[in-house]
Amino acid sequence: MALHPFVLMDIPAANTKPDPWTGAVAQSAFPWRGRITCDPAPGQPGTPDGTAALTAQITPLVGTVTSAHFSLNGDEVVYSGPAEWSFRRMVLHHAMLAKAAGGVDTFLIASELVGLTHAYAGNGVFPFVQAMAGLLGDVRAILGPSTVITYAADWSEYGAHVRGGGQEVRFPLDLLWSHAEIGAIGIDFYPPLSDWRSGQGHLDADIAYSAADPEYLAEGITSSEAFDWFYADSSARAAQARVPITDGAYGKPWIYRSKDLKSWWGNPHVERVGGVELSQPTGYLPARKPIYLTEIGCPAVDKGGNQPNVFPDPKSIENALPHFSSGGRDDLVQRRVLEAYLQRFDPEDPAFVTADNPVSDFYAGRMIDPGFIAAWAYDARPFPVFPRQRSLWDDGANWMRGHWLNGRIEALPLDRLAGMIAADFGLSVPEFREIDGIIDGYLLDRPMSARAALEPLASAFGWTASVEGGAVVFSGRSGRIAARLVKDDLVPARDGRLVDIIRQQESELPRQISLGFIDGDNDFRPSVATAETGVVHSSRAETVSTAIHAPRGLVRRLVETRLHDIWSARETFQFRLRRNLLRFQPGDVVEVPTQSGLRIVQITRIVDGDHREGDARAYDPTFADAGPTIDELPPETGVPALPGAAYARLLELPLDKGGGLLSAAVRAEPWRGPYSVSLSLNGALQAAASIPVSARVGTTLTALQAGPLWRWDHAGSVDISLEGGALTSLGDEAVLAGGNALALIDPAGEIEIVLFRHADLVGERRYRLSGLLRGIGNSEGNAGRLLAPGAEFVLLDNALADLGEDAETIGTTRSYLVLPAGRIPGDSTAVTLSAAVSGRALRPLAPVHAKARREAGGVRFSFLRRTRKGGDSFDLFEVPLGEEREEYRFEVMSGAAIMRTVTLNATEWLYPAAEELADFGAAQASLSVRVRQVSGQVGPGDPLAVTLPVA
Repeated sequence: MALHPFVLMDIPAANTKPDPWTGAVAQSAFPWRGRITCDPAPGQPGTPDGTAALTAQITPLVGTVTSAHFSLNGDEVVYSGPAEWSFRRMVLHHAMLAKAAGGVDTFLIASELVGLTHAYAGNGVFPFVQAMAGLLGDVRAILGPSTVITYAADWSEYGAHVRGGGQEVRFPLDLLWSHAEIGAIGIDFYPPLSDWRSGQGHLDADIAYSAADPEYLAEGITSSEAFDWFYADSSARAAQARVPITDGAYGKPWIYRSKDLKSWWGNPHVERVGGVELSQPTGYLPARKPIYLTEIGCPAVDKGGNQPNVFPDPKSIENALPHFSSGGRDDLVQRRVLEAYLQRFDPEDPAFVTADNPVSDFYAGRMIDPGFIAAWAYDARPFPVFPRQRSLWDDGANWMRGHWLNGRIEALPLDRLAGMIAADFGLSVPEFREIDGIIDGYLLDRPMSARAALEPLASAFGWTASVEGGAVVFSGRSGRIAARLVKDDLVPARDGRLVDIIRQQESELPRQISLGFIDGDNDFRPSVATAETGVVHSSRAETVSTAIHAPRGLVRRLVETRLHDIWSARETFQFRLRRNLLRFQPGDVVEVPTQSGLRIVQITRIVDGDHREGDARAYDPTFADAGPTIDELPPETGVPALPGAAYARLLELPLDKGGGLLSAAVRAEPWRGPYSVSLSLNGALQAAASIPVSARVGTTLTALQAGPLWRWDHAGSVDISLEGGALTSLGDEAVLAGGNALALIDPAGEIEIVLFRHADLVGERRYRLSGLLRGIGNSEGNAGRLLAPGAEFVLLDNALADLGEDAETIGTTRSYLVLPAGRIPGDSTAVTLSAAVSGRALRPLAPVHAKARREAGGVRFSFLRRTRKGGDSFDLFEVPLGEEREEYRFEVMSGAAIMRTVTLNATEWLYPAAEELADFGAAQASLSVRVRQVSGQVGPGDPLAVTLPVA
C-alpha cells in the first residue's frame, strides 16, 4: 500500500493571481502542479532563478513545521505547531494519517514539482530539493523504519537539468536520490512511445502498421523520440525534422535521453560547469536503489502513444490531445501501451528480456521493481455511475478519452479473444497479423463450431483468412501497400490482357447497413448502429446482428467501414502472377497496373499452378487508417439509489439440515452485496458469514387456514407480496427435493415451513401459492394454526447464510452486526440483531400410531418413534434413532391433569392394573396419554397427545 499526498492546482479561470510565467494579471485555469515556480519564472525578466535570491521565495513555501508538532488521539491527527499552511505541514500531516491507519509500505512525499525542483539558486544549489531532503528525517520518525520513502519525479525531471545550451548540466534530484532515507527512485514515466501520423506519408509507416502496433510501442520505450532523436520545435515536429541526440567528446548521450533509464541508473552522474565536467560525481551511487514507476499510462485516445502525458479537460490550461490525434476514443492504444511497459519491465511477461530490466549487483532486485509499476489511473468513484452522472461530477465527459482504466481494463484485444476461442475449441491458436481492435465482451450463446464463433468477428473487423504451411493466418485491415506490381510481374492472358476487371452493379449493393450489438457504455442494452451511403441507385438495406459487446462509437466506426469496404470492393480483379513471386498471400494490399493506371487492390485468393492465379478486390487503404470515431457518453439515467439499512432477520428454522442452528437472511434495494454478518462477542466482532445474494422476502396478504400434515393440501392457498425476485411453479419431485420452500413467521416468531407446487402471478408482486405441503421438519405444530394476513415470510434458498451456531449455544442470546462488506461497524447501513438460541431444530418429532390394549397385568401401550433425519428411504426396516440414547416421557392424563409420569427406554409400556385403579378408581374404557421422545441436548420433544380406546 502506498500513500501519495497529491498537490492539485485549484485555480479557477476567474482569478486575480499574477502569472509568473507570462506576467499576465490572471493565472491559467487549473494548471499542472509542475508549473509552480519562483516569481518571475525561469527565463522571464527579473527572475530570481540562478541567483541566491531564490531561497527567500522557497523558504516560506516549505515552512518550519516539524514532526514534533503532530500527535495522535486514537486515529485522529492533532496538530499543535505554528499557524502556517506549508509544504512541510502537508507532508507531515499525511505521514501521520498513514501512521494512524496502521502504516503503509510506501510513502511519496510529493510528485512532479519540476518547476520547484529545477529552480536554481546557483553554485549547484536547488533550494526546494534541499528542503525535501531536510524533511525526510521527520517523515522517517513518524513512519518508522519499514516504510519506503520516495518522491515521484516527472519523466522530464528525474535526471539531468541542462542550462545555458548545455554549458551547465546539473542533477538536481541526486541530493534526494542519494539520501539514506530514500528507499527507491520514483518516476512518473510518460515519454512519447510513437510518432504516428495518419496515412502512409510519414517516417514511422515503414516500421509499424498502426499507432497501436504492439511491437512498435514496446520498441518505443527505449528508442525514437527522447532517446535517439528530438524535435527542436513544433515546426520541426510537423516536418519530422529529427535531430539526433549526441554528446560530443564526452560521449554520454544518455544525459539528454529522458527514456534511457538503464544508463542513468547504472552510471555515475558527473555534472558540468562551463562545458567542463567536474572532478567528482554527485552523491548518487549507480544501481544502488530500485526505480518505482509511480505512474505509467496513456490516454484512451487516437494516437495516445504520441504523447501519453496529456489529457482532455476543457476547464484546464493543460487540456490537450496527443500530437496529430483525431480526438477519437481508442481503448486499444491505451491497453497496448500498458502491455508494452509490462513486456519491457515485468519478468512475469512471456516476452520479457532480462537486458531491459537488469538485476542490481548491490541489492536483491531489478532496476525497475516489477512490484511497483503503477498504472494511472483507477478512480475511487464507482463505475459506471462515474462517468455517466455528469450532474454529480462534471469531469465525466473527460473519461471518454482520458487515462481512466475503470470500465476499460476488462476489455479484450481481438487477437487475444480469437486465440481464446480457438483454444476453447481445442484448435491450435491462429497466427494474427496486424489485427487491431478491442471489445468489452463477446457472447457465445449456443453450441457452435469454431468457424461460426470467429466469422462474426472477422466480418465486423474486416479480417482476411489464409492458410500458410498448414496454419491458419488472420490478417487485419491494412493501411500499408505491400508492393507495387509491374507488368513483368504479371503473366498475360491469351488475349494479351494483364488484368481483368469486373464491376458489380450498384443496385445490387446495400445503401444502408445496420449492425446489432450490445452497448457496453449503456448498461449492455441491445442497440443498433447504422451507416448509409448517399448513392441513389440502390435501395437495399442489410441488417446484421452480432454478440459483440462494445462502445457505440466503435461499432458505428465498424459499420461505416463495412459499408465503405463493400462499395470499394464492387470492382474485382483477376490476374496471373509469375511463379517465383511466392511472397504474396491473401490479405496483401498491392498496386496493380491497369489500362486506366495503377489501382490499389487487396488479394483475396491465390491458386498455384503454372503461374499464380490471383483474385483481388478494389481497396481503399486511407479508410483503414482514418482512426476511431469521436463519441460521447450516453445520456444520464438518473442518480442510482443509495443503500440504506438492509432488511435483516435471524432465523432459527425448525429443520435439522446438519448445519448450524441460526441462519441469516438479508434483503436490500438496491443490493450492495456481499453483506457481511459478524458475531459480537464482548464488544469484538468475529466474521460469521458472507451473503452474496439478496433474500426473497415479503408478507402474506390473505389468511392461511390450518392444513393437513404429511400429504398435499389441495384446498388451501395463500396470497403473498414478494419483495424482489420472482417465483415459479415446480413439479412434485423438485418440491419434495426442497424446492419452493418458505418459512412463514407469525408475530410471536413461530415458524412453519411450507412447500408449494404452484406460484401464480395474480397482481404486481402478488403471487397465489397453492399445492401446499405443510408443517415440514419440526414445524408440524404450527400447521394447525390460523395464520393471519401480514405475517412475514422468507424463501429458503441459497440466499440464506448458515451462521454456524452449534448445540453449545442453546440457552444463550447471540448478537450479530449486518452491513455491506467493507463498511465500518459505525456505518449508517449497519443493522444489529440478536436471538436466543433454543435448539428448536434438534427437538425430537412427536411419536405416532399409539395403541392401547388390555391384557392380564394391565393396559399395554405401544407407539412408533420418528426421526429428524436419515429416515426418508422406504427401504429402511427401522428409521435411525437420531439421538444419543432412546428415551421417552410417557404421561397418563385426566383432562389437563397428569395422573402418572414414567420414563421409558422402549416404545411400549405396561400400565399395571393396580396403578390404573389407584389413578382412576376403576378400569377405563379409554385413556388419554401424552408421549414425547427425549433429547439429550434439548430435552423432551414435540408431544403426541391422544385419547386411545382400550381394546
